[in-house]
Parts: sequence; C-alpha cells; structure tokens
Amino acid sequence: MVHKDCRHSVESRSKDSSQAIIDLLGGQITMNFDALPPNLQQIKDGSLKALAISTPKRLSILPTVPTFNEVGIIGFDVTNWYSVMGP
Repeated sequence: MVHKDCRHSVESRSKDSSQAIIDLLGGQITMNFDALPPNLQQIKDGSLKALAISTPKRLSILPTVPTFNEVGIIGFDVTNWYSVMGP
C-alpha cells in the first residue's frame, strides 16, 4: 500500500538509475522512485512492478498502471524534462 505521508518508507540514495534497479532487483531496497525509460523493460517483462505513475493520465505504453491520483495520492504530478547542453 502506498502511504500518502511516506511514514513507512526509508530513504536510500543510489548513485544512478542503473544502480537503483540493480539494488531493487537484488532485494537491497524495496521501492524506487525513478524516471520511466530506464525501468520500462523490467516493468514490461514483469521483473519490476510499477505501483503508480506521476502523470495526470495513464500512459498508453503501460495502460494497467494507475496514476497517483487513482491510488489516493491526489495532486501529485511530476513530468520529466530533458535538455540539450553544450560547453
């Protein structure tokens, strides 16, 4: 169950997404909040379970994954952004 106040969560910081996925799959951590692209294949093949997504509407590529609003965390809307940088 997802708790709105996160009182049942313990923060654990990984160096990057790939390390967090390794830790999650290996059982060192029990939950990860991350961007979708590095996790999509593991979600699709069933080795990871997406509990909710942070967009206002469900995603067409993961139609069975509910939004945060649907699981009771109202108003949580985080959308990733990317930029191109140079020297």
